[in-house]
Amino acid sequence: IFLAGWLCQLKSRTVHAIQKRGRPVPLRHFAHGIGQNPKELVEVLDADGNVYQQRIHAVAAGVLAWHKKFAADLEKKKAEVDKKRRERIEKGIESAGDRHKRVASHKNLLGRERLNALANLVRSLLEDGTRPVLIFCFSKAACDLIADFLLKAF
Repeated sequence: IFLAGWLCQLKSRTVHAIQKRGRPVPLRHFAHGIGQNPKELVEVLDADGNVYQQRIHAVAAGVLAWHKKFAADLEKKKAEVDKKRRERIEKGIESAGDRHKRVASHKNLLGRERLNALANLVRSLLEDGTRPVLIFCFSKAACDLIADFLLKAF
């Protein structure tokens, strides 16, 4: 009604406001778990407002499994790197201080992996013409990081 009044003043014409309850375009929510195929989105809220809790739990369980596998793979990689480092130190090829360079590279591996997975998902959605895309973060810092990353990625 406020919009109609504003348009009436702006255009100096009579404007009739028509009120309609409900959305002209149904709102549907989809979820995607890291490590899954970007083409496989899971509908968690349909156009009628039905929430699919089992689907939400399945996506969350998939994310948890991905994180556990990632942590196990990272530990395995670290063990291999440490073994090679010890061998190099024994042979006199490397000093113990050189290790700090490699430790720093492992530190942000999870964050990079998550950002790359997000970029793959967004790329897939853009290729399919599925827009708009809303990415939600609880943290402003994480939101800024993701926005900067996606700006550079595209």
